[in-house]
Amino acid sequence: MRRSTLTGLIALLVALAVGVTAGDAIAKKKGKAKGKKADSGQPPEATEPPQSEAIAAQLGQLEWGMSPEQVLEIVKEQVREEYKAEAAMINDTIKEDKLFLKMEKELKKIEDSYYEFKGGPKWDSSVVKTEYTHNNGEAMFVVKHKKWSDFYFFIASPDYNPSATSKDPLGEQNKVVLWKLYRAFDAAMFPGLDWQNVREILAKQFGPEPFKVKEFDPDTKFVNVVSVQWQDQKTMLSLVNQFTFFGIFCLRFEDKHIAGQIDKLRVNKPAITTGNKAIVDGLSDGSGKDSESNIVDILTGEGHGAANSSVQ
Repeated sequence: MRRSTLTGLIALLVALAVGVTAGDAIAKKKGKAKGKKADSGQPPEATEPPQSEAIAAQLGQLEWGMSPEQVLEIVKEQVREEYKAEAAMINDTIKEDKLFLKMEKELKKIEDSYYEFKGGPKWDSSVVKTEYTHNNGEAMFVVKHKKWSDFYFFIASPDYNPSATSKDPLGEQNKVVLWKLYRAFDAAMFPGLDWQNVREILAKQFGPEPFKVKEFDPDTKFVNVVSVQWQDQKTMLSLVNQFTFFGIFCLRFEDKHIAGQIDKLRVNKPAITTGNKAIVDGLSDGSGKDSESNIVDILTGEGHGAANSSVQ
């Protein structure tokens, strides 16, 4: 992805987070002054995700259908460029050597984060627990940043090589391809923002009146907006509400081509859960204690079963 474009989005979030409290107060005053007139003329809700030209810029060099090796090289090159820029401001050979040693460790960590979902529990209590299934040729690697984490998802998709036959190598028959980027922002890095604020801010970036994905909550009896969506020719973008359980908000970029046939590709179906049970189970550490203190573990996948986790 183009770092400058993402940096612009981060700057927008930060700038608007600072002024959101004052902005809300002003809006409330205006609403009281205008009375009913302020509520008139509202456009009808979108019946499908609107088109947004801003989506492609966020993905930058990434293309759906890339191999893990291709994506990894793009990400690693971005990291190298960042460290080179930092090194250019240092006039000290020893400090430069330490900086590049740190870079090599970070690159190795990104490589080692590649994980194939074959039934292991590592990520099953994390913020991405609903973004994959096991034993369906799915895999992921993660790149952690200061204010957010990027999760790159891959899946075995024969469709990307329709001419493959049983005589072709297995890798050609079931090419593992990039199909989703899940970007999880730490809301603590943007103090003052709530779910409604984030929706309004992202609407400035991707376009007003996104499609609202709603879900009935059997406990509260309310219908809640759990995500809002935009799209372009190739990509579906969802702003996902994870404030309640994880204290974060997420951007999900999906290849529409793969998403349209995901049920067919996922031959081994996951267990069915109802209501919010899956999320509640994911936050529970089995002891009945409040696991809020383990939110970093939950976000990063160092959850249940991880040797170095505080969640056991």
